[in-house]
Amino acid sequence: MTAFSLPTQDQIHSIPSAHTLKGNLLSYEFPSGFAERLAHEHGWTLPFTLEVLREYRRFLVLAATCGQSVTPSKAVDAAWHEHLTHTRDYWLRLIPLLPAPLHHDPSGGSPTESAHFAQQYLGTLELYRAEFGQPDAQIWPNPHFPSSRPPTQRPIKRRLPRWLLLAAVWLLGGLALYAFGVWAVAGLALLGVVVAAQLSSPRKQRSGSGGDGNGGSGFFGLLGDLGSGGGSTGDSSCGDSSGDSGSCDSGGDAGGSSDGGSSCGSGCGGGCSS
Repeated sequence: MTAFSLPTQDQIHSIPSAHTLKGNLLSYEFPSGFAERLAHEHGWTLPFTLEVLREYRRFLVLAATCGQSVTPSKAVDAAWHEHLTHTRDYWLRLIPLLPAPLHHDPSGGSPTESAHFAQQYLGTLELYRAEFGQPDAQIWPNPHFPSSRPPTQRPIKRRLPRWLLLAAVWLLGGLALYAFGVWAVAGLALLGVVVAAQLSSPRKQRSGSGGDGNGGSGFFGLLGDLGSGGGSTGDSSCGDSSGDSGSCDSGGDAGGSSDGGSSCGSGCGGGCSS
């Protein structure tokens, strides 16, 4: 909760430097490596991360000028979390541009607060449309409609059909018979049996961290990866993974949808409180 009085919306718009304030926020330059770090922590592509930072700048404009409480989307909130960890840049460069300090006020997690922030997020979307037009649904999802995941930079694995691998083994066997004789064929036949056994055996999920959940290692693990059907995208959600991860639960509409804003308000003296 904020402890200072807030100016009215008419007073905000009468400030001579309001146009300058908006321009300064929309052109704000983040520290070197900021975007790359944010992209790495959330598994986003760099182009998508730059779009999130553009939307974070717009959120700052709303927080400083809207005259009411605002709630960011989960992607924008992730950028806000990251910025808060750069304490010198946030407090010594950004905050002096604002009418008053912009504090991050997370929800306590109760159903009442979750519903409050969900409704506040819908109000933020309306403010955004009035100021900037229709928001990007991938960054500002509408809780009432399905939304797609943000693009990640984790590659999709392409896997060969099992029958193609076995056919390749027998083809190599024929070539070996022609070139090297029966002993080479025997070796390839044994390899074919091992491959068939590997492909037919159940796959176990690797328990270590940093893996993609596929069992096996070395040569036989590679055979299993190649021969197994399907693929793995390794997509990650927009959930928070920064320093204050967990302080803001994912929000949604009042009906309980998980899409939409984070459970975090802002306490900006420019017109936003929680």
